[in-house]
Parts: sequence; structure tokens; C-alpha cells
Amino acid sequence: MVSHQHGMTVTKTLQEGEAEPQCWSFIYSRAELQGLLPEGASLLLLRVLACRREVPPGLVFPTINTDGHLCTASYRAVGVEPQALSSAEAEVFVIERAVHGRADASTVWHSSFLPSGRLARLVQVGSPMVMRLQDESVSGAETGGVKPQPPFPKQPLDWEEDIQLFSWFLGRKEELQESHTAYIQQHPELQVLLSDFLLALLLQQPQDPVSFAAEFFAHREPPEIPFSSPGAANPSPTTSHPAAHRE
Repeated sequence: MVSHQHGMTVTKTLQEGEAEPQCWSFIYSRAELQGLLPEGASLLLLRVLACRREVPPGLVFPTINTDGHLCTASYRAVGVEPQALSSAEAEVFVIERAVHGRADASTVWHSSFLPSGRLARLVQVGSPMVMRLQDESVSGAETGGVKPQPPFPKQPLDWEEDIQLFSWFLGRKEELQESHTAYIQQHPELQVLLSDFLLALLLQQPQDPVSFAAEFFAHREPPEIPFSSPGAANPSPTTSHPAAHRE
């Protein structure tokens, strides 16, 4: 199935044994594909309907059958039935999906869903094949049983011993270092702020440095000179001393 600006092209390829493959192509316009529901979207719709335990009456969507022909698919609620799951039993909601092809030929599927929306059984009416859910852990959780513990305990992850994780760590570390260095170079006033704060902290030596820092930066004005701080450059006042007289 290939979608394009004019609509969609569906190609069917059939090969029997070593014979040459046979191909058929069908082209449909966008108007014909209005509301199209492919197989994947149909399964999602079935799960939503199963979780709601309700199917609106007269629910019909256009779809494409296995022959590549455009047809319609109808949905109908069959009801709630008990179903055996491993050693337990659960109630499943059964939905009928009928694909109506040409010449009044229809393919009918019965899909049984657990309350969580998980598909438990899929049956094609008239076919001897039945697909059932056999995972005991899933069935136990749905029927209220205790989920068995995994046979192998979870292994601790040592990221320093993992080559790929350690490589990611080094790459991220270098990226952060470059980012921090670039930020400091773009904001030289940071050195002025830190120098003034450390100078005031060492001169006053408060008992609570955290409260002192909060009060200091709350009343701090941006430095007028972005590249140097007069207070930081001259931490102590300059005292002039008289020149010594030589004898």
C-alpha cells in the first residue's frame, strides 16, 4: 500500500512454489478512501471498543481485503463469555468483525478481549484454526492471580563497565563542560559578582553564610564595569607609608 497525492495504490503479489510471482495493482482515489480503516487501525478500534464494553449499532468502515479490493467492514458486539486461560477462567468481551467483499462473500472474525483490552482469542468463523492467549503471567494478572516472579533476578547495571554507557557519559560530560565554559565567557560579570561576594564574606565572616548570601545578592546591583571589580581588585585600602630615610 503506497499513499500518494492522488490517492493510494495497493499492490498484491502472489507466488506459488518456484513459479514466477504474479502481481496485481489497484488504484483508489482519495474520495473512495474517505474514512478508510486498515488492519492495524481496526485492531486498535477493537481494543477501544472492548475496554468500553460497547459497540455502537451500525458501525461500518471502508477497508481493503486480502485481495486488495476496496470493501466495507462492520462491527457488532456478541457479548460477554467465559474463557479458560491456562489454569484460570476469565470473562471476555467478544466482538464480531465482518469484511464484506464482492459477490456477497464475507469473512467473519470473532475477537475476544480481556477487561484490559488485551486480545485473548481470535477465531475466523468457518475455519478450524483458533488463536488463543497462552501467556500464564498475563492470564494470572487478568484473573486476579499472583504474577509469578521471573526465573532470573535483575542484574545490577554498572554503567562504568558498560562501554556504550560510559562513552555516552564522557560525551555528555564534554558537552556540559563546553556549554558551561561558553556561558561564563559570554557573561564576564559572573567573575565580578563572585569576587565581590567572597571578599564581603571573608571580611565580615558571618555565622550564617547562607542567609548572608541571600541578603547580599538581594540588594546587589549589576556591576558597572563588566570585566573588573574595583573592590575585588583592591580588597584592602591602600596605605601610604613614609619613605625611609637613609642614614
